[in-house]
Amino acid sequence: MNRRPVLLPAALAILFAATTAHTEARAEPPPDQKTSFIKVEGRHLVRNGRRLMLRAVNFSNFYFMDLSPAELLESPHHFAADFGRVRELGFNAVRFAFNGDWYDRDRNTFFRWLDRNVQMSNDHGINLILDLHTPIGSFWLDPTKRVNFDIWRDPKIQQKNIKMWKDIAARYRDRENIAALDILNEPVTLDETGQQWRDLAGKLVSAIREVNKNHVIIVGALYGTEGQYGTQGLERHFLVNDNNALYDFHFYEPIRYTHQSAKWLERPTDDGGRYPDPKVLLPTGGQILIPNARISTPSVVDGDSDWQLYDSGRVTVTDKAAVAGLPMVVARGPVHGTVHVDDVKVLEYDRAGNLIGEVARDPLDEERVLHWYPWGQQNSDTSKFRISWDIGFNDDYSLVISGLERNRISGWSSDDNFFAIVPGHSYRIVGRLRGQDIRPSGGSERGGVYLEIDFYKNPAGSSRGAFIGRTKRLLEHKMQESLEFGAKHNVPMSVMEFGLIGTAFKGKRGGAAWLRDILELLEKHTVAYAYWEYHGDTMGVFVRNSGEFEFAHPPIRPNPKLVHALEDALKPPHKTMIASDPISPKRDPSVLLKRP
Repeated sequence: MNRRPVLLPAALAILFAATTAHTEARAEPPPDQKTSFIKVEGRHLVRNGRRLMLRAVNFSNFYFMDLSPAELLESPHHFAADFGRVRELGFNAVRFAFNGDWYDRDRNTFFRWLDRNVQMSNDHGINLILDLHTPIGSFWLDPTKRVNFDIWRDPKIQQKNIKMWKDIAARYRDRENIAALDILNEPVTLDETGQQWRDLAGKLVSAIREVNKNHVIIVGALYGTEGQYGTQGLERHFLVNDNNALYDFHFYEPIRYTHQSAKWLERPTDDGGRYPDPKVLLPTGGQILIPNARISTPSVVDGDSDWQLYDSGRVTVTDKAAVAGLPMVVARGPVHGTVHVDDVKVLEYDRAGNLIGEVARDPLDEERVLHWYPWGQQNSDTSKFRISWDIGFNDDYSLVISGLERNRISGWSSDDNFFAIVPGHSYRIVGRLRGQDIRPSGGSERGGVYLEIDFYKNPAGSSRGAFIGRTKRLLEHKMQESLEFGAKHNVPMSVMEFGLIGTAFKGKRGGAAWLRDILELLEKHTVAYAYWEYHGDTMGVFVRNSGEFEFAHPPIRPNPKLVHALEDALKPPHKTMIASDPISPKRDPSVLLKRP
């Protein structure tokens, strides 16, 4: 990024200097912190032979900013007292992000800054996880900005990153309050398989182990290939040749909920709903289509047509086996042309015919259209479809489906739109459609294009069911997809990022309930974790005022609902609290409102 940060006012600079001068002068850790290094033992972390849970919060440190050396040293992201606040919240560690370009620009200043923070964390009894959040010479974390993948193209840049980690590992090899080295945050490669990340991870581990045998190394999962986030069909986790490694994945499920209104996403979602919401379903496999049970709108009119509202009317579901419905676009019978689709929604009515509300809505905006996929029956060739988007009904995006002339019975849908069914209730699908050159092919069978709801039931004899609602059970199901790697290989796993946007704490959206359930699951499965993030404008425990440029303001304004949720979840004694855990703070919530 090319944004230039606002420098600290003189008073804040003096305050920062006074806050840190004492900590920089201390060379030795206090006696109660002279403990052995954290190590991997089977699927757990241990210290002095006893199991230890790392409960961390992320210090993001303005990683996305092009800081000069002076600005790095003056950064007000946090002060010494903030490590005390971390402890008061109930955390025992900080995942500490840095930008590799800061090291590359001025190694000496970078280490002055990092030395100071290693010492400050030690002074407050906080373990530190060093996190390379953006590597030297590359950046891909915000697709809305200019991205750079040169680390995969240029061997010299890759070697710079290897040398940096070797330098860091050597410098801090004797610091016992450093819990782990997180070698690369959310790697997205340029190749098709992610082998570029596997190769680089192996080189980084080897380089670190040449100079440092003490610290745990965190190896993150693969997050994307071909320069895009997404790993569908690929194995995200892999083993490295090291017996002191922790295998990491980030958890923001369901992302449509946790990232609602997040502007840094390439395709943001304005309204991600609430939590828990058992009516929003995730298919888990094995769902059975109920034949001849559907609700359809009239077909798109022939020829070229402007946007029109298509409405199925209210239809009662009588099949008692129905558990889920799915809105879709269907081409039934031979039909030619292209159809545009926008603003699809499903309404539910009770047995008396009273409107309950919307149970599914898809605005089919730029983010949503890419979630739809084709399926086909009766010799349909879905490879001929072309799914794209165009200006929609409200000057936003719309789903565009062309290539209809080659298909008999075909459909388009998104698994994100499954919703729970109550037999005896009535449902109605409505949406905007417009056609281009819509022509039935002639003959005795006349084709058409419709909006439709299909209905599904659970497989016979299955106790598990084919759908999970947006509940704690769904979170555990999604978490287990990664935890199975740890169980299979008998290695420990971590979640070094989880969290949700401040919007989710507003009204009755249920942010505190989501946070409580996530923390309970992480504790249940003894997974080391780090909440994202301590100080930030949208997901922070401490936030900035609207309209303020975040670099100029230290962390002084907490998100009260988030703070209370963390305190309630993290206050000791933890059910899985380990006796050797060095953190057992006295609780004083008022410290969260104090300036250092």
